[in-house]
Amino acid sequence: MNNLYIISGIAHYLEKISLAPDSTLHAFLEDISFADAPAEIIATCIVENAETAGLDFELHMPVSAIIEGRTYAIRVRIETAGELRFINKTSHPVDPRANYLKPIEVLVASV
Repeated sequence: MNNLYIISGIAHYLEKISLAPDSTLHAFLEDISFADAPAEIIATCIVENAETAGLDFELHMPVSAIIEGRTYAIRVRIETAGELRFINKTSHPVDPRANYLKPIEVLVASV
C-alpha cells in the first residue's frame, strides 16, 4: 500500500510571451476547508528555471495529511527574480485521493 498521494499538474498562461530567465514555478496543495482561516499548505512543489524546465509539477503528500470531509485546492504562482508574475485567479479544487488520468491543468494570469 502506498503511503503517498500524488497529483500531477501543468500550469498554462494565455499571454504570447516566454518566461524570463530565472523564473520559478511554485505549486501548492492547500486545505481550504475553513473560510474564516488561512489556507493550510499540505504539499509544495518548486520548479526552478521554469523558463527551460517547463511548467509541469507534482505534489506529493502523505496519506495521513488528507482528512475526510475537507476541501483541497491547487494554487500556482510563477515568480521571476523573486517578483510575482503569474497566479491562478480561480480556485482549482481537487480530491487528493483521486487517481487522475492526466495532469490537472491550471490557468495562471499575469499580475
